Amino acid sequence: MKTLSYAHPVLIGMLAVPLLTACPGDDTPASSNDTTGAASTTGTVDSSTTNAADSTTVSEPDDSTTVAPPDTDTDTDTDTDTDTDTDTDTDTDTDTATDTEGVEGCACINSQNKVESTATPDAPTCGAQLCDTVLLTCNAGCFEQGPTLTNPEALQCALAALRDMTPGIVTWSYEENGGQFTNEGYILRNEDGAAVRRSWGWSDITYDAGNAVLGDTEPPAFYDACSTEPDDQARFNCLRSALTSQTAVCDDGWSFEDF
Repeated sequence: MKTLSYAHPVLIGMLAVPLLTACPGDDTPASSNDTTGAASTTGTVDSSTTNAADSTTVSEPDDSTTVAPPDTDTDTDTDTDTDTDTDTDTDTDTDTATDTEGVEGCACINSQNKVESTATPDAPTCGAQLCDTVLLTCNAGCFEQGPTLTNPEALQCALAALRDMTPGIVTWSYEENGGQFTNEGYILRNEDGAAVRRSWGWSDITYDAGNAVLGDTEPPAFYDACSTEPDDQARFNCLRSALTSQTAVCDDGWSFEDF
């Protein structure tokens, strides 16, 4: 019985050693965990602070405004548009006045400004009709027998008026193959001796209205020689011959394609 009483303190001592050894071990891990937690917390704070600062630096409203200021673009566009419109309008008005009403000798010619139209040009607004319109046709049998002059006396009247430079208007009309080819026109003699000539007509599917041209006609001797020409078509061509010189264009011509 005394032996058993001695055994108990030993057992108690053996059991007590691990318990004492475990206590310091428990304190060390706890301390490590606390340090790690503090470091983790510190890292989190630094990371958030850094990211927030970086984000603010990337997008700055002030820098964006400085790079592309809206005021500069607005001022430039406004100034350019205003200057261009003003210059264009001024130039256009000046050119129009010079080409039509400002030319001496064109006062009797209307400015029509037709585009792709079959309209007949307006007759001069002044000047008396000196002779009947000279009519020449080339229809059935024309290529074997030649064209037909409907009113020879009107042709002689017109040639004499051109020779004598009589102020007024002479006119002509030519038709071939039932209207497939036509040519009409006038010569207006102004009081100062200058003339305005214009012609128009069809050439198959194309309609052309020529310019109203101001200039000089052939000399009197030319029309004297034409008056004695036996061929009707040759005399007719003398009447509608082009001007020998051009001073100005009173009105621009136009054309039309009939497809």
